[in-house]
Order: sequence, then structure tokens, then C-alpha cells
Amino acid sequence: MGALGRPQGRREARIAALVDQVDAHLAQSGGPWMLGAHFSALDPYAFMLCRWTRGFARPARSLPHLKPFLERMLARPAVQRAFATEKIAPPFV
Repeated sequence: MGALGRPQGRREARIAALVDQVDAHLAQSGGPWMLGAHFSALDPYAFMLCRWTRGFARPARSLPHLKPFLERMLARPAVQRAFATEKIAPPFV
């Protein structure tokens, strides 16, 4: 059982389905961001969802459209400052 009282595999499967939707949306958006050419509030939310998968058997970083998106997010100075301030160690996603 996971921390939320659900079997780990079931929780991973639910999140994986959402991550697949995010990957498909990025493929259709024309990127590089969730809503296309411009960074929006949706991008950090998608990043957070992807971060939850870092220990999964199939993390978000393994998907073809999410990997470059996550790299762009990790390159943002505000994201780097947040990880440094919170003393968050790799793997970040």
C-alpha cells in the first residue's frame, strides 16, 4: 500500500493516464508550452504532476513530448531557485 492507502500500482496507473494526456496535449499544442508558444500558469501545474512520477516504473521524463518540456521547465531560473531554496535534490522529475 502506498502513503494514501491505495495500492502503489493503481495509483501509478491513475497518474500515468493523466501524464499520457499531458504528453498528447503537448504534441497537439505546437509547444513549447502547454498552451503553445507562451508560458502560462498551466505549465507549473503540469510540471508538478510530472514530478510525482519521478520514482515510477515509467516516469513522465520517458515520454517523447514531456521530456523536452520538463527540460525547458528545469532550465527556468525560477524553477532552479525554488529547488535550491527548498533544498530539493535530484532526481527533480
